[in-house]
Amino acid sequence: MTIRRPEVLAPAGSLDALAAAIAHGANAVYFGVGALNARVRATNITVEQLPSIVAYAHRHKVKVHVALNVPMRPETLDEAVHALGAVALAGADAVILRDPILMELARHECPSLAVHASTQAGVSNAESARRMRALGCSRVILARECSLEDMRAIRQACPDLEMESFLFGAQCFGISGSCLLGEAVGHRSGNYGNCLQACRLPFVDDAGKPLGHPFSMMDLDYLRRVKDLVGAGVSSLKIEGRMKSPAWVGCVTAWSQRAAESWRRGGLTDGEYQKFDAEIRTIYSRPRTDAFLDGERAAEKLIHTESPKHRGLSLPFRLKPERGRAYLLFEAPVEVSLRDGLLLQYESGEEEAVSIRELREGAGRGTSIVAAGKTAWVPAPSRRVRALALHSCQAVRRQYEVSAGELVKTAEESLLPMVVTAVILRAKSLTFEGSCGTFAHQATYALATEPARGAGFGPASGERLFPEARFDCESGLFVSPSALKALRRRFRDEFTDAYAAALTERTGLLQQRVATMELRYLPPDAELLAKGPAAVSRVTGLPPGNLATTGGDLFTIECGPNGTVVRHREKP
Repeated sequence: MTIRRPEVLAPAGSLDALAAAIAHGANAVYFGVGALNARVRATNITVEQLPSIVAYAHRHKVKVHVALNVPMRPETLDEAVHALGAVALAGADAVILRDPILMELARHECPSLAVHASTQAGVSNAESARRMRALGCSRVILARECSLEDMRAIRQACPDLEMESFLFGAQCFGISGSCLLGEAVGHRSGNYGNCLQACRLPFVDDAGKPLGHPFSMMDLDYLRRVKDLVGAGVSSLKIEGRMKSPAWVGCVTAWSQRAAESWRRGGLTDGEYQKFDAEIRTIYSRPRTDAFLDGERAAEKLIHTESPKHRGLSLPFRLKPERGRAYLLFEAPVEVSLRDGLLLQYESGEEEAVSIRELREGAGRGTSIVAAGKTAWVPAPSRRVRALALHSCQAVRRQYEVSAGELVKTAEESLLPMVVTAVILRAKSLTFEGSCGTFAHQATYALATEPARGAGFGPASGERLFPEARFDCESGLFVSPSALKALRRRFRDEFTDAYAAALTERTGLLQQRVATMELRYLPPDAELLAKGPAAVSRVTGLPPGNLATTGGDLFTIECGPNGTVVRHREKP
């Protein structure tokens, strides 16, 4: 195996996040189209917007992976087939799939698309990887519970199969693609993209005693383990986070790119990691772990039972009385300014998020900004503070947010990004060739020309109107600029109609293929829940017994040496 610098694959849950990912160095981005993907609450791209989004990314030398990674249902198959055809026609680089029906369709009918097996397919061993390869997948997105040993076993069994691993982001308690906790609690399925995040809920025991958040996983963080991942055969480093803010995406992408560039030394140095940690904790952060990578499954190394909400960056502080007032003093880990956010935890255990309305520095001089490394003063509340954290920081956010104006305008207008690839001029005719994604179209028009007084129409005079075109022009011909622009507008209109017709035709061909297939649908979540557990987890060491959500949903934990089973109990 040739070892190369790994790809950084960033989430694009919104157009702003997509622009941030590209601006901060992503090699590829991934997003969903419509509602048929594992993050339906993200601001997914529409089929109409898809061509312009793909063209935008490709102009920046960034690949596009589109997620259609939910199980198929009879009522959603037509929509999925149409979306698959649109993804292929728009020129996306890869499609992320979970369902074998779509895998077979993509393999046989969409040869321009690489097929990637979604993490929802639960690939964690050589057997499941071989199954995905047999279904036509060129890459598997590994289950987040995979260890380095698992990865090496897959690489040895399938040396021709690309492996993509999550590098940073949230982890699921249940085995990837098999969680039914959302169905049990609120009839909302993570498998169909509408995760309730039931694993993040607080639970109580049978006596009503609070248990905290016993299923709430720490976030995954392999930014200092890149060399290990590449050595195990991973070629793509994926950032989880299609529901995260553009600033979060930009920050994690930038530091992931730096880790990928220095993968031979292991990823980020201690100093780099500390700087990254300070920044990301001010945007959004939970406790993090790399335990699964080393095969660790103990609950104390994977689960954080306290609040799963954003905790901010913890700040050591001291209390200083000053002229009848009291201030909290701390060293600014990043630039701190007025209207940044603090999270105060009081001695009572209560928490309060507040905005900085007064700020002092150094010896106590009033200011609007305190530089990183300098002492900051903020007024102390009347209640005694036990812990302090920087909860939001404008300076960090501004550093990673970018303007997505051009992209948003293009997407909102849903204009087809046609490129005129050739201009062919003859004495009485003009031919245009154009392309968009994998679609190409040609049209010839009658055009009156005159002998030119100079060089005539050609690359020198036509490059402004057709910057990406190849010119094949009969010499010595003059073309009226207004006639040329009118024909260009006409060609664009005809190209748009031809593109729509091509998508209809491709959808029809896919539907014809579906009609010849033996369709096997996964049972719906409610049916699966009625027959089996709500969740199966690789996590070990949880205390067995009964527990319930604060809303009254009942569960039983069964523990074994290789993991945990959570069963849903009917209410009495």
